[in-house]
Amino acid sequence: MKNIKLNLEYILLDYKKDVKKVSISKMDDFNSNFSQARKWILSFIGDINRIKRSFDFEDYSDAIFRTQFAVEKLNKAILILFGLKIKKTHTPSDAINEDLISERIKILDEETEKLLSKITKSTRKFEKLGTTPRYGFVRDNELVLPEELYSSKEDIEHLLNEFLTISEDFLILLKGKFSKNETIKVIIKKLSKCVGEYKAWIEKK
Repeated sequence: MKNIKLNLEYILLDYKKDVKKVSISKMDDFNSNFSQARKWILSFIGDINRIKRSFDFEDYSDAIFRTQFAVEKLNKAILILFGLKIKKTHTPSDAINEDLISERIKILDEETEKLLSKITKSTRKFEKLGTTPRYGFVRDNELVLPEELYSSKEDIEHLLNEFLTISEDFLILLKGKFSKNETIKVIIKKLSKCVGEYKAWIEKK
């Protein structure tokens, strides 16, 4: 429960719009969280560009690895924005479900809870790929390489489209809950531009 204290206070702050009631030290925590989240989101943006580049070079397995890497960063940004500590994990969607959407906590408004549930459900599909996009997998005592598994654009188009939906939902979350913060407001503009370009790129494929 200690990990969600900052989250609860931020949500109350958002609803009451009363910054004066929050201590200076707590505001420093907020600013630190926003600064850390900004870096994760910038890294997420970088991965979107790498996804397009890998696809254009017909390195389809790397494109999927990049989507998997990107959604992990997105989920870590969410955890930080809500004041939660990041544990060393490749499945941060589990932490979001356990510490934010859990039935035993109930501190989110219904709309945010639904949006987070949608995001984590979609990102879990990428997390479940595990090391397959990077190293392949063994079948009948024989290694199946990532390049064999993802050998054409048709093999990955559905995942690229799913990634677009995740990115758009993440933008909705940022705009709805965190756009009052100047640090996040600036990064929202960058992310909006990047996601818009990614969507246009997808529509041409």
